[in-house]
Amino acid sequence: STASEEERRVVRQADKFHRVASSEVKPGAVGCTDSTEGACRQSRWLPPVINPSSVYRVCWDVASLLIVLSDSVMMPYGMAFNSSVTDEHEWFWMTTMFFLFDILLNFNTGFDPGGDREQLTGGLGYITDRKLIGLNYMQGWFVIDVASTLPWGWIMNVFTDGGAGTT
Repeated sequence: STASEEERRVVRQADKFHRVASSEVKPGAVGCTDSTEGACRQSRWLPPVINPSSVYRVCWDVASLLIVLSDSVMMPYGMAFNSSVTDEHEWFWMTTMFFLFDILLNFNTGFDPGGDREQLTGGLGYITDRKLIGLNYMQGWFVIDVASTLPWGWIMNVFTDGGAGTT
């Protein structure tokens, strides 16, 4: 339970400095000395933490689901029938870029700490401390996201000289 107490202490301290209830940076954030230039300075360096329940994030997650469903149909079809869909190359790179951007979004999306949410988040409902967000993501879906997003075939071709000398 020591880790739990330490996490609660860090969350309370982080909430004091990183509390973001909307898209604006609150005065008193890390590095801010007064309410005007400090908020501007802070907002130039880091985007606001995204509310995991916001309409935009939910729409992004639905788009992600639709892309995964499309891939789950298109990829087996292409492998089974050796299909050369004209937009296959563009679709591959579009989805790869989408999911690479999704990884960046996940590092900037708050998360529900579970347990006593109100006490842990200062009434905000989700964790906004970037260090805790990063640790939570790295301990959870990060490895799976990277492994499934990187274009392994393309990387292997580049490093094994797979495309050199072919016309």
